[in-house]
Amino acid sequence: MAVSLLSRLAASTTVPVFAVTGGGGCPLVSSLRTDPRARLVASPRHAAVLVIAGTLPPRLVGPVQSIHDQMPHPRFTALAGTQEDPTNWGKAVVADSSDPIQSVVDGFRALVAGRHASEPDWLPDSPPAEWRGVGPFGQGGEGMMGGKPFGRPMAEMAPDRDGLMLDALNVGVGPFHPALPPGLELRLELHGDVVADVGLQPNPYLELGKPAEKSYALFEQAQREAVPIARVETLRAAHLLGTIASAVEVAGLESLGRRLRTRAADPSGGDQRGLSRLRRALIAGVRWSARGVVRLPAEELQGSGLGPTARASGVEEDARLDDAGYLRLGFAPITRSSGDCLDRLLQMLDEAEQALELASKAGTGSTSGNVVEGVHGVPGSGSSPALLSLIEEHVPGLEWSDAVSFIASLGVDLQDIALAERRVVE
Repeated sequence: MAVSLLSRLAASTTVPVFAVTGGGGCPLVSSLRTDPRARLVASPRHAAVLVIAGTLPPRLVGPVQSIHDQMPHPRFTALAGTQEDPTNWGKAVVADSSDPIQSVVDGFRALVAGRHASEPDWLPDSPPAEWRGVGPFGQGGEGMMGGKPFGRPMAEMAPDRDGLMLDALNVGVGPFHPALPPGLELRLELHGDVVADVGLQPNPYLELGKPAEKSYALFEQAQREAVPIARVETLRAAHLLGTIASAVEVAGLESLGRRLRTRAADPSGGDQRGLSRLRRALIAGVRWSARGVVRLPAEELQGSGLGPTARASGVEEDARLDDAGYLRLGFAPITRSSGDCLDRLLQMLDEAEQALELASKAGTGSTSGNVVEGVHGVPGSGSSPALLSLIEEHVPGLEWSDAVSFIASLGVDLQDIALAERRVVE
C-alpha cells in the first residue's frame, strides 16, 4: 500500500527531464522550458526522462549514451522529432508528434507505476581511461601528479599568465553542458577557475546530411523576393527574445527565462508595458554579472556583419538600410556604446522592441526583395560563424563564470552556423 501511494505521488509530480538537442530539436526544447507538465533539469543525475529532440549527428551519439547512463533508476528515453531508428535506442518511447510532451508525461507515469521497465545502461561498465597497473602502486598515476589515477585526469604544471608555475587542468566541456549552446564543445586549459586556453571542437551539426531548416527560411526568401515586413520583423523579435531567454537561464534566472519565452512564442500578443517590465527584470537580474564583461571595441567589429553584437558596441551597420521598404517606415539602426555582455543583451531587447514597432507600422508593406538583415546580422541567416572566432579570441584569460556569460551574450546557434557554412560550400 505504501509503495502504491508513493507511486501515485511520484506520478503526479512535474516530470524531471534532461533534453539533448539534435537537428531541428530547438523548438521542442524551448517548449519544455515553459510547459508546466515538465521541468528541465541541469544534470542527468536529477532526471527520470531523457528526451532526444531532433536528429542527432553521429558524433553526438556517444555523449548522449554517456548522459543516459548517468541517470538514476528508474529512467526511460523519449525520441521526439527524430529520424533515428528507435531500435538503436533500446526501449525508447517514440513521442507523439502532435503532443510530444504528453507522451513524455504518460511514459513517466508508466515508469513510476512499474508498467514501463527502467532502461539498463547503454555503455559497458569500463573506466574512461586504462589505469590499472600504471604507476608504482597500480593506481594509474606517477607520484603525486600526472597520469590518470583511476581513469581520471590530474592537473599538470604549466606557466600561468602571471609568470608562475601553477596547476593546469585540461578538460572538455560540452557538447550538452547546460551553460553552453547545444553542440558546443570546448577543450579548456584551466588554472583554477581561469580559462588559460580554449579550443573549439568541430561543429557536430555539419555531419547531418541536410541540417533541419529552421524558421530562417523567411529571411532566405527575402533575399530573392519581396516578403511582408510584418512577418520578417515578428520573426526577428521572437528569435531575439528567445536568445535573451537562453542567456538569463544560464545565469539561473529561470522565471525570467520563462517569461521571455512566453513572449517569444507570441511576440505581438502583449503591450509595451510588458516589454518594459521585462527590461527592468533583465537589468536587475544580470547587471552585476554582465556589466563590464568582455567589452568588444567597435573597430574590431566594423564590417563584421554581426548585427546586434556589433551595434551593441556602437557600429551603425544594418542591411535594412539598403531596403526601400524599410526606409519608407523611417527605419534607422539602434546602437549602444559599451559593448559588454549587459549591452549585448539590452541591444537584443532594444531590437526586439523595434522589430515589433516596425511590424505594427508596416501594414501590408513588403521588402524590396534585395537584402534583409538576418536575426544576428548576416543576411539570410541566424547565428554567424564569425561569432565562434570571438569565443576563441576573448575567452582565454576570463574566469569561467565570465566566459559563460560572454558566450551566452553572443547568441551562438551551431545549427544555424552549420546551415550558413553549408550554403557557402553549395
